[in-house]
Amino acid sequence: MLKIAHLYPELMNLYGDQGNLTVLKRRAAWYGEPLEIIPIGLGEEIPFSSLDMIFMGGGSDREQGLLTRDLLRHADQLLQAIERGLTFLGICGAYQLLGKEYITFEGKRYPGLNLFPFHTEGKPDRLIGNIVLECTLDGERQTVVGFENHGGRTWLDGADLLPWGNVRVGHGNNGEDGKEGFQYKN
Repeated sequence: MLKIAHLYPELMNLYGDQGNLTVLKRRAAWYGEPLEIIPIGLGEEIPFSSLDMIFMGGGSDREQGLLTRDLLRHADQLLQAIERGLTFLGICGAYQLLGKEYITFEGKRYPGLNLFPFHTEGKPDRLIGNIVLECTLDGERQTVVGFENHGGRTWLDGADLLPWGNVRVGHGNNGEDGKEGFQYKN
């Protein structure tokens, strides 16, 4: 049985991120793999050693501020688990929190987990619409289609941090460099 921890589902579900988990569960079923989704809330421990994946969705600036302190206490264990091969899928605010910091468009600074060399700056206008990416997944070129809706502009600061995909249609990380997300290990 595959086990996915869903971090802070009560706070980080701004854009119906439960739908992402529904898709993962359906895909696992197609491959004959039962899937257990374990919700992890504020103050709870994360059972890193028994997980196959961690998922965390998007949230507003307020929600990100509420959970940052709690998530920071897991930062070292999270990085160790990722280094050992645990997959972390972070959408929107979850993605932003893995970096150095998130600066709101009003100038408020939220520390990130500082696990990876990138930062995010909020802007008052949003990047919204369909997105098409060209990616390399499992050594094969793939096209990924999705939808984006974000005010944050993420900048990959490290030369060794590879984007998850190149934007063919849409905005991507920041609307300027043609990159979307980042990939590290698996």
